[in-house]
Amino acid sequence: MGKKLLRLVFAVLVLLPVYAKATVYEWTSGTYEIVSSNNYSMDWINLRNSAVVNMTGGNLGVLYAYDTSEFNFQGGHIGSTLQFYGTSTVNISSGTINGGFNMYGNSVINITGGILPGFDLVGSSTVANLWGGQISGIYSQGIVNIYGKNIVIESYNTDSKRISGFWKDGTAFSFIAWRAVPYNSQFVIHEIPEPATVSLLLMGIVAVRKIRG
Repeated sequence: MGKKLLRLVFAVLVLLPVYAKATVYEWTSGTYEIVSSNNYSMDWINLRNSAVVNMTGGNLGVLYAYDTSEFNFQGGHIGSTLQFYGTSTVNISSGTINGGFNMYGNSVINITGGILPGFDLVGSSTVANLWGGQISGIYSQGIVNIYGKNIVIESYNTDSKRISGFWKDGTAFSFIAWRAVPYNSQFVIHEIPEPATVSLLLMGIVAVRKIRG
């Protein structure tokens, strides 16, 4: 216990000097753009109400999103912390995230690309929708929807599974999934049919319509 407390105190002492002089931006409405040629490096952003941020480049340290705010991460680098509360939404299509992040309340994360570390869904009303990206792991108390092909679920250890398969574009993925107990957490698999299968299904629909006609 003493060692854990010492590590925690040490972590706080290390982080405090880093962010003690940080510039904190409070954005409560409107749409903001973060690109490599504009606001190239930003320390900390707090998003509130219906504010929207589109990030296509540059560097960001910390972002906290509240209420119905929205963060669209399409490129660049996030170095430390992402936290989402309320009914906020984060859409990730590209870029790199080094620090971990948490989803709370009724927040939603949609991932179609990018390089991500593990992240947590904290609370049974949080939702993650996965269509792509390189993800190392997910700890979930909420609902995780996985859209892919040839998805396989294997035992990893006593309280986790390895989920692997291919995204719609053919990119392979594999990550560790922790399902929190006693929460009503779910990992829901949505198999995307192959093009040939879709064609056959469409042919079947046409045939049914002709027969009914």
